[in-house]
Amino acid sequence: MTAAENIKSNLMAAIRYVETKKHKFTRNPGMDFTRNRKLGMGDTITALISMNGGTLQRELHKYAAAGGAEISPSAF
Repeated sequence: MTAAENIKSNLMAAIRYVETKKHKFTRNPGMDFTRNRKLGMGDTITALISMNGGTLQRELHKYAAAGGAEISPSAF
């Protein structure tokens, strides 16, 4: 495993951990991220990390093209 693959693996494991313990990382534990949506907590974190500074529409389109869920800026 290369260093980049190791870093990515550790990052994804940390995101999965945060997603499973989301009550510790949200302002309103019983309310935040409780609905079943296309873009869950883990996907939201991954999308935010992958953004490069373009427009929201362009960044969400790039995220969807890379295998993420297609979502509109207003839904984000």
